[in-house]
Amino acid sequence: MPPNLEAIMKIKLHLDITDDSGVCQSIALGTTDMEATPSIATLGLSLANGKAILSQLQMQVVSAQIAAINAQHRLCPVCQSQRRIKDYHEVNFRSLFGKVCVRVPRFDSRSCHMSIGRCSTSPARAVDFSGI
Repeated sequence: MPPNLEAIMKIKLHLDITDDSGVCQSIALGTTDMEATPSIATLGLSLANGKAILSQLQMQVVSAQIAAINAQHRLCPVCQSQRRIKDYHEVNFRSLFGKVCVRVPRFDSRSCHMSIGRCSTSPARAVDFSGI
């Protein structure tokens, strides 16, 4: 009996991100259907599927990194208390794998009576783009 040429494979992609404290976050990147018995011309991922997967992967990785930067910079460098969030703004990061728009907080420094300088600061300023 010949193989079923209409058979479909369901591909599910998940990303596990573990922070330095050992907490693991599992994120579904997406699902795609593919031919189970493709021709040589349609074997593997298509360029469109690959780009979509990489775009989702990049968005999740950048979001996790920005969250870690935000947590690190929320502490006042003078008194080590958590600074109040003043507001949020969107920052666009462009990379080889696509543009990622992330929501970044601005922290209010006025709650610390020992701090000097700016009244508010954004962790996005701490990201080093010199290697890009």
